[in-house]
Amino acid sequence: MFGVTDRIYTFSKKFKKYRDIEVDWKPEISLSDKYNRDWYCFVPQNTVRFSIFRNGLIPNCGNVFIYKIYSLNIIDNNPTRTLENLQIIYNDVSERLYNSFKEKKDISFLGVSLGNVLAVRAAGEVGSKIERIVSIAGGGKLGLSAWEGILTSNIAKSSGFRSPEEYEEILSSFSPVHYINKILAKEILIRLGARDLLIPFNHGQELASAFRDQASRTEAKYDCKIYPGSDHSATIFLSALFKVTERRLR
Repeated sequence: MFGVTDRIYTFSKKFKKYRDIEVDWKPEISLSDKYNRDWYCFVPQNTVRFSIFRNGLIPNCGNVFIYKIYSLNIIDNNPTRTLENLQIIYNDVSERLYNSFKEKKDISFLGVSLGNVLAVRAAGEVGSKIERIVSIAGGGKLGLSAWEGILTSNIAKSSGFRSPEEYEEILSSFSPVHYINKILAKEILIRLGARDLLIPFNHGQELASAFRDQASRTEAKYDCKIYPGSDHSATIFLSALFKVTERRLR
């Protein structure tokens, strides 16, 4: 809360060889014939490691594809490699989405933290109406969020670019704000923390504003909640505690 958890988490990463942690380029898959639904989830690795997060955030109805994202292995000081890393995952998502539409599934997306850049782009490029998109602790622009977030700022600022605007320009193909105006969803749910230090709150506000405008244009049901004293970690925890992905909008 109030940024303390984010600072402790960031400090702890200075003593770990995070580059040795393997990236899960393919999703963990849970299949069910009970519902005609496919969920595509892009979440931090810790979200599926601990039961309170997994049970609170990961849907349990239909087929669930869980892409486990570790930001320090995705964000590279060479932004070209950052794009390559994201594209590898996105290519896999695109192939599975094709099958979902072929099988006429009801499709939903969950993006948590960095996972928003993949969830929003996928939702915007499917070219058809989806059931819902849930965005937790995200930001509107990948490059600016990485540049200013305490976990990734050192990596971003060692990229050789002189300004956050230059850095954002090269990473803009995965910035969510460029895809939200293409999303046709029945329901849009947003959760943000006002004290977020990993993806600063102002970038979350930009994301939420774009979603609100799109919901108004497409008559989608829209729900945005801001946790006043919550940092990045607390926002994810509270979203899991209140089981946001199960919340139905009226």
